[in-house]
Amino acid sequence: MRRATVFLAGLALLLTGCGGVGSGGTAPHQQHNTDPVALRGKLEAMMADECFTSDPRKVYPACNKFFVELVGTANAVKDALPGKPASVRAASDKLGKGMHAYNANQCGPADKRIIPSKTDVCATALQTTRAGMQNVYDQLYPAPGK
Repeated sequence: MRRATVFLAGLALLLTGCGGVGSGGTAPHQQHNTDPVALRGKLEAMMADECFTSDPRKVYPACNKFFVELVGTANAVKDALPGKPASVRAASDKLGKGMHAYNANQCGPADKRIIPSKTDVCATALQTTRAGMQNVYDQLYPAPGK
């Protein structure tokens, strides 16, 4: 439960893009590595993960670590967005929507068991996240000739 709470707090910070310190002050923004080669490598590594490649109806309960790591990747993508076209921001928003749905529905139980009543919503959240990741990747690194 503590992991989920910490993750949701991090996700909320990611999605709102703000944070407070002390008595109303603003926390400094932590810059993430937005080097195109490093970010591409990170996205490709995550896209090789079984949570990205396997049947979402079977793997969703074991994807907590994937989603925790995805917060850092999403932050790096967000930092890479200034000056990017609206299509990249839209892809990033889709990624955030999937991440939010996965966590809001508590799709990653500690014992990693499939919960039949959550399978559809959690598989859909994972699919949305995957599609968002793929869209972000395609927008940031278009295939030659596109």
